[in-house]
Amino acid sequence: MIAAVVWSKNKTTALLQDVAGLKLEKVAVDGNHYLSEDDVIKAAALPLGESMFKLDLNGSLEKVKAMDWVERAFIERRLPRSIVISVRERKPVALLDNGELYGVDGEGRVLSPSPALLREDLPLISGAAGAAEAVGTTRTAEALKPALDLIAFLHKKDGVLAQDVSEINLGDAGSVKVTFIDGIQAHFDPPIEETDLKRMAMVLSDLNQKGRHAATMDFRYRGMVLVKTRGTP
Repeated sequence: MIAAVVWSKNKTTALLQDVAGLKLEKVAVDGNHYLSEDDVIKAAALPLGESMFKLDLNGSLEKVKAMDWVERAFIERRLPRSIVISVRERKPVALLDNGELYGVDGEGRVLSPSPALLREDLPLISGAAGAAEAVGTTRTAEALKPALDLIAFLHKKDGVLAQDVSEINLGDAGSVKVTFIDGIQAHFDPPIEETDLKRMAMVLSDLNQKGRHAATMDFRYRGMVLVKTRGTP
């Protein structure tokens, strides 16, 4: 008798849910910037028309979390007929030039191309290959480390100078070539240290006093800086 009562109750609940029209009609996405709403909804694969109480929300959540841009995600029922997917995206610290522009976060994770990336004021990392094969992973993190370390170091020591970095080229093994927004190129041996920044500041100040402008600066030689100037404007 007890079993029959439980079965009857479950059957009645299911019937009430269907009769009440508690079926999924809308999926909304919150917190996305680099990912499109359509991409997130497609990944979640929640079937419209399904009973709100028969949806596999845990399965959908895992699919959303598997997206390369997603750091954290939550899925919430909003009765009577809606689901809201909230995401917190990874934060890119640089753009990676590999035929297309990819994002790179502070851990070296490669993030898939996104139209929103093209509107970001981020330094470009060039001279490193393999981005397409490494999307969603930190497989190329070691190769990108000199550039990522420089970006983190500059943000810590001189936020203004960090904003002036236009491109970091890793094409020459064992060295880093930095191009600033004013066109100056500086060559360093990684890791770049605070003494290198102080020497660069001294060189630029000295040139400014003399009315000259640097084209390239090479800090790879112990105890000296090789400077090529562009002359007076």
